[in-house]
Amino acid sequence: MVFRRGKPNPMKIKLQWDRKIPESYKVLNPYNIPVHDQKGKNSCTSHAFALMMEYKLSEMFNERTLIDVDDLWEKQKKFGTAREEDGDFMEGPFIIAEKYGVKFSTDDGKTGIYFLGGKIEFTSGEWG
Repeated sequence: MVFRRGKPNPMKIKLQWDRKIPESYKVLNPYNIPVHDQKGKNSCTSHAFALMMEYKLSEMFNERTLIDVDDLWEKQKKFGTAREEDGDFMEGPFIIAEKYGVKFSTDDGKTGIYFLGGKIEFTSGEWG
């Protein structure tokens, strides 16, 4: 997987809407995944990525599975994709999850590290 850091190419797109945009949307949340609060940190990429992974892993394990967002953010800073002052670029958490994995825990006690690509290292419990 190749990621490039830099300025995006600007594109001018004229959008035309045939209908009115709804004022609200209902997002299904069958596993009752909580909303994470980044508390003023520049860790928005960690939080967005974690939510996406929580939905994916919850579906995979068929139970609510949460990501350790603070651990992910610390890895992003430690391994050089992020800085406390600036935050990170969108690919940062993907790079970290591929190389170093993200910590997870399930409601029934499974814990481990999930790597993009599907590798799982369990620290307690087992999938299957």
